[in-house]
Amino acid sequence: MKLQQLTPLSALCAIASAATTLTVSVGDNKKLRFNPEVLYADVGSTVEFVYYPMNHSVVQGAFDSPCAPLSGGAGFYSGYVPSAAGEASTAFVINITDKSPIYYYCSQAKHCQAGMVGVINPPSDPSQGILAYSSAAAGASENLPGSAIGGGSLIPIDANSSTPANVSTTTLATPLTETSFSTAAVQTAQTTTTPTTATTFPTTTTPTTATTIPTTTTAVTSGPRSTDASATSQGAAASSSSAAMRLGIRKVGVEVVGFLGALAWLGAGIL
Repeated sequence: MKLQQLTPLSALCAIASAATTLTVSVGDNKKLRFNPEVLYADVGSTVEFVYYPMNHSVVQGAFDSPCAPLSGGAGFYSGYVPSAAGEASTAFVINITDKSPIYYYCSQAKHCQAGMVGVINPPSDPSQGILAYSSAAAGASENLPGSAIGGGSLIPIDANSSTPANVSTTTLATPLTETSFSTAAVQTAQTTTTPTTATTFPTTTTPTTATTIPTTTTAVTSGPRSTDASATSQGAAASSSSAAMRLGIRKVGVEVVGFLGALAWLGAGIL
């Protein structure tokens, strides 16, 4: 009997020889990883991908073209399956029909380049194992989603178990499409809107009393004009004296003229 030599990494991987359903966690514990990254599954087995926050996908690709889907729409693509907390309510299940290696990755953002890759039934050659595939993915220039959801079944997970419900295929009410996700915003396949009741708080209006500040008007009384009564009287007296002087001068003048006339008449008589 020939024994397969295992690498330290593959020794930690799940090996299934007769299991019917094998589970791979997608992004559990907020890590950009598939757990387990390497899985051995017999023909006839099914592999169930269970999704965790925030928003991941599973895309089948080729070893030589990491982070890119198989050409021609071949292989499987789950679309983006979001989860706000814990397991998503939807799982993606594929059937194992042969023992050929199946390489896959997450097409969200740069998750593939960050090491979110896996392989089912890897070849015995370590150069085509998970470490080589992850190393090649780290240098990929793009991270591409599949062209259309297919190659497997999106099915609801029983609320009381991690095992998918006994249905073969489920059509989602809201198609899952690629969405930009952050840790602050999570979109779900179906959005339930909870009505928001607006609470109106009473507004207390405090009446404002206008206060009239009395204005004190101080009457300014003009003081009496400084008029010296005695000075006025003196001025009046001076005016009267001046008028009397002018009158006296005129009288003297008249008398002088009369006197001169008399002298002239007397001289004429003498001559």
